[in-house]
Amino acid sequence: MPLDPNEPAENHLDGTWWPCSTELAAELPALLTALTPRLGSIALIGYRRDAWNAAPDHLDLAGHEVHLQGFVSPNPPTLLVVDDRGQHVTMRVVPPETKPATAAELIAAAAVHDSVAPDDTGPAANPDEAEATYIDEVTARLCRQLGNTEPQQSVLISQWVAEAAEQFREAPIQAFVPLLVEHIVRVRLCSNRAESPRSQH
Repeated sequence: MPLDPNEPAENHLDGTWWPCSTELAAELPALLTALTPRLGSIALIGYRRDAWNAAPDHLDLAGHEVHLQGFVSPNPPTLLVVDDRGQHVTMRVVPPETKPATAAELIAAAAVHDSVAPDDTGPAANPDEAEATYIDEVTARLCRQLGNTEPQQSVLISQWVAEAAEQFREAPIQAFVPLLVEHIVRVRLCSNRAESPRSQH
């Protein structure tokens, strides 16, 4: 489970995880036990819904309740692990059926570091902050961090952020919704950039 806190913002992945099955509740305890010393008390797991079998809405981890929030997102499958301070790591999920040699290559590609750097995009100070405000904030942050300064690109990012936000209207922990939304749009932007060179040929 290599973790790389120095990964460029555009790549946005901190590590790789190869679970043994698609039963999320059964696979998570070992991963979260390994991440807790680095992150602290885990508050939320964001996961791509169609990469797993049906999962519960929370998990008991040594007497501590961890919320599970499924979302719809483009490939590749990822997992967002958020602690109660808003620090988080993003893991690329290697499908359980992947051949060992291929999985080993993917895992080895991630650099190993001793700790996860704190992230400055913690939970909103006011969980009841208006959706329009955090959409603007997430859009501005993505445009700034990823160099998407053209007005047309900013409009597209804002649209994607709004679309991602729509699926979390009933999320039980609204404070972490901006993190989930930003994660989904980052994946979409990276996928879009990867496909652009191919479409030009």
